[in-house]
Amino acid sequence: QAVQFLVRQMKEGTWSEYVAPIVINCDGELIDGQTRLSAVIQYGKPVRMEIKRNVPDVVRPLIDTGRKRQASDWLQMTGVPNSAIVAGAARIVGCYRKGSIMSYASRPLAPLDIQRIVEENSGLIEWAKKASGKRSRIVISPSQQAALSFLFSEKDDVLADVFCSNVSNGFDPEKFPSFHRVRETIMQSRVTSTRKAFSGIVVLAFWVKAWNATRTRRPLRSIRWSPSTEEFPKIL
Repeated sequence: QAVQFLVRQMKEGTWSEYVAPIVINCDGELIDGQTRLSAVIQYGKPVRMEIKRNVPDVVRPLIDTGRKRQASDWLQMTGVPNSAIVAGAARIVGCYRKGSIMSYASRPLAPLDIQRIVEENSGLIEWAKKASGKRSRIVISPSQQAALSFLFSEKDDVLADVFCSNVSNGFDPEKFPSFHRVRETIMQSRVTSTRKAFSGIVVLAFWVKAWNATRTRRPLRSIRWSPSTEEFPKIL
């Protein structure tokens, strides 16, 4: 749709060469202007455009911040695999570190903030890779899975791998009763039409409570948590 809109502008003569420049980095790679150049190809005629060459890659996160380009787009351009999962996980980790996890779903972070979080927590990329191959969306999103696995691994790397590896297919109820109970509870809320599915922050809190119960070897007596009356549980 964006390409067709620009093609129509070019045909109607309303296109302006001063709208935004074509940006090329020091290696000759195009880092901004893909949509405009695609429009020129479809238009099939020469169009005047400003071109900026030898622009350092450090400006990538600043490009299009006022438009629809997301942090995951920037991560993908810099070669980060599973960029959408990494970006979502980085937002969760960043908000948890700052103590603002309660509002993570409604508080998008700027590309530069996502970049900083990923650089400071490079292990997120590996956990995102593990989460990308799991079919666990019904009980946890890939970004939530990667973020929690990463945060859990800071406490117990082996148990974190158990969590990440089994959350999609299920846990042994004898060995990991708290993980099993939380998984069954979330699944039930997803598939039962008479129950409202839990929100993202509630799902995160449930898994943290299950983690804490497993770590401390104390049975999880109830699976309840209310964001309006309780603080988000601290990972033990």
